[in-house]
Amino acid sequence: MPRKEKKILLFIVEGSNDEVALGMPLENLQKSFSRDDMIMFGITHGDITSDFKVKKAADEIVNCAKKYCEIYKLKKSDIYKIVLLIDMDGAYIPSDAIITSDEHNKAYYGEDADGFRSFFCSPELALSNDYKKSWDAIQQGLNSLHRHSNMNVFFDMHYPMHDV
Repeated sequence: MPRKEKKILLFIVEGSNDEVALGMPLENLQKSFSRDDMIMFGITHGDITSDFKVKKAADEIVNCAKKYCEIYKLKKSDIYKIVLLIDMDGAYIPSDAIITSDEHNKAYYGEDADGFRSFFCSPELALSNDYKKSWDAIQQGLNSLHRHSNMNVFFDMHYPMHDV
């Protein structure tokens, strides 16, 4: 029987801190569902959705994936899905709500894949179980400043909770 080749789920993130914070937990979560697929990261070195030099974010995503394939000697068919992760950084707040600070926190998630998933699916973080509704909600008031995520929608689609 021929060996099934691993397929890659490519996460495109803004920087290496995103890879450090998300890499190990996502890899552990992936392993609990399928050992035949791999999680890998491409880094854009900034927010491509707000960079004025980038005309179309979709083109930049394709370029990042192509560069990734060239570096690691992959074929386009080796990648079965590309996920772009961006942080909102208060993108939808009114300008009078902007506060500057020299402080910032760095997050690190370890080997607890179930805890990692539970964190992103918690009611405090997840605005909705629906992708479109989550984007509608993040645009309201100061929600884009708060700690919210729609990673729960991704997890529900790709890594449903295990039956106990």
